[in-house]
Amino acid sequence: MNELELIDDGDEFFERLWNMIDESKVCCWVLTYHMVDNYIANETLKKLEEAAKRGVNVVLFVDWLNYYADKDLVKRLEQAGGLVRSLNPMDPFQRFKHNLDILSRDVFERYHQKLFLIDENVIVGSANLDSDYASSKYGYSKFYDLNIIIKGKCVNESLTVFGNIAERYNYPMAVPVLKDTEDPSIEILVSEPNYLRFDIQERVLEMINKAQTRIILLHGYYVHIPKIIEALRKAIARGVKVEMITSKLRDQPVYKHFENSWLTNHLRDMGIEVYEYMPKVMHMKAYLCDDEITVGSFNNDKWSWGLNNELNLYITDPKLTQKLVPIIEEIKLKSQKVQNNPLPLWKKSLIRFWEVFLYLSEVVMDRRKYYKKHFVQAFFLDPNTTYEQKYQHHIAKNKHRERNTFRRLLADSYA
Repeated sequence: MNELELIDDGDEFFERLWNMIDESKVCCWVLTYHMVDNYIANETLKKLEEAAKRGVNVVLFVDWLNYYADKDLVKRLEQAGGLVRSLNPMDPFQRFKHNLDILSRDVFERYHQKLFLIDENVIVGSANLDSDYASSKYGYSKFYDLNIIIKGKCVNESLTVFGNIAERYNYPMAVPVLKDTEDPSIEILVSEPNYLRFDIQERVLEMINKAQTRIILLHGYYVHIPKIIEALRKAIARGVKVEMITSKLRDQPVYKHFENSWLTNHLRDMGIEVYEYMPKVMHMKAYLCDDEITVGSFNNDKWSWGLNNELNLYITDPKLTQKLVPIIEEIKLKSQKVQNNPLPLWKKSLIRFWEVFLYLSEVVMDRRKYYKKHFVQAFFLDPNTTYEQKYQHHIAKNKHRERNTFRRLLADSYA
């Protein structure tokens, strides 16, 4: 296998995933946002069960909000020795059972990452365990995703991601011994806003701010992020060519009624070429700046920027990043340029409703809003600032407002 593979076909991705699980000898660790009771999820559970029976260390973490897996198959996997957990339950009874705060903003913390660690194979991408993410052979071909497989690299970083979650919720896990080859050109980036981790946000802004020739945003879900807009504006002033590719179709109710002509008017006013992918929901998330890319679960929207836990790969080797270019060109062939499209009054009213919904979501869900007057958001500080320095900055400014819970969360972020 090549040291890095980009896979944009759902059927091929799940075939590769299942083959790796079948051939695994040491561990199969899975972290995903969405898992339902259908063929893709059920086949994955069966293969994880068989791996556990062979003595493979099996872990399955799924965000509680979108965890609808077959209970019988999950029970069989657990009986075979697998560890299965739904992360951060919102149900007050489950929170009480697991000794979690019931009345807390932590309730809304969602694990949106997609990470697979199968022996020395690391997979990062945008596909969830659902038949909607497969193509016509195994599923319904609803989503168009991008997933990356790397071998023998970012292994220790992946172990750390799982280990941090296990420690956070006191899950018992035996850590496998795996080989890892250090490669400065490939790095895992983590965003955990509730723990003041903004690796992805900081790196994306850094990439845009130093780009000299090209910037391509590949995002099915896109909303206005002021810091991004300002960085893109400066890039255009430097003579950088900027393009944006989004999706014509979307699945989320919040996004369904947001026409791209309305969502991206500020980009097009700046001279940015904006395309919308037509055949199905473009679910991939990527930034390409010169010869650097970051790809994974991170959307260019408010949830990813300030609420959800996210995970991306960051790649700087031009030979590897060039593998994304043919995929982008193929996408553009199946896309059309976004044009001005006057909206009827009913649609403007619907959009306004969802705008209010988004705003209220931020007010309720984003802990940093509560501390807005008392703490500078991490990606507003110098990129070289360490988490400990950010914490000390907060302490210096707000000794009289400090709370034990927030102190603990901050300490966890750089411990």
